[in-house]
Parts: sequence; structure tokens; C-alpha cells
Amino acid sequence: MAKLQINGATVDIAAEDDTPLLWVLRDQLRLTGTKYSCGIDRCGTCTVLTDGEVVPSCVVSIDGLSATDNIVTIEGLSEDGSHPLQQAFAESSCLPADLGRRGRAHHGCRGTGSANAIFAAT
Repeated sequence: MAKLQINGATVDIAAEDDTPLLWVLRDQLRLTGTKYSCGIDRCGTCTVLTDGEVVPSCVVSIDGLSATDNIVTIEGLSEDGSHPLQQAFAESSCLPADLGRRGRAHHGCRGTGSANAIFAAT
């Protein structure tokens, strides 16, 4: 059983060592703000912060993390949804899954300007 630091809490993880962090977050911890889309580190919908660095949780397995790594999901930016990034997602017509990490809107958000609003809020 692994221990990870996620959104400020130390949690016990019961998963195979090669399990992607994304599935631990979504399936075990029910942190569903982190999305699955491509599964190959292309779209950015699974992005989390690890020690302040952008990390694609779909391709990072839990054996590549340690109990001292500080992992932050979108839910962990603030408890009440007051972080500018959380507010931008809530106020825009895009869901977090509609944006790639490079700021390009796709799916139903093309041309709406929502990507600019979200990245301007950070």
C-alpha cells in the first residue's frame, strides 16, 4: 500500500504499482475533476500539479511518485471553489475536459473565447 500527499492530505492507496495516477484519483479517491481523454499525454485534461510542476496523470504511475510529492488536483486549488481557475471553469461554457494544456479549445468550445478566459484567470 502506497501513501501519497493529495490536496494537502496523506492518503493510503491500494493499487498496483503501474496504475496511472489518474485512475487512483478518479476511481479510489473520487476526485473526478481530473479527466480522461487521450491517455497518451497529448490533451492535458488529466493535468495535475506535482510539487508545482504540471504533470499528466494519465501516464504517471503511482510507483513514480513518493509520499513527499505534493499532488494538487483542480479540487485542491480551494475547498470552496473560489480559486480563479475553478471559477473560470464554472463560469465558462467549457468543461475542464474541453481544454488542452496548451490553451487550445476543442470540442464544443471552439471559437467561444472560453480558453482565453480560463487561462487569463490563472
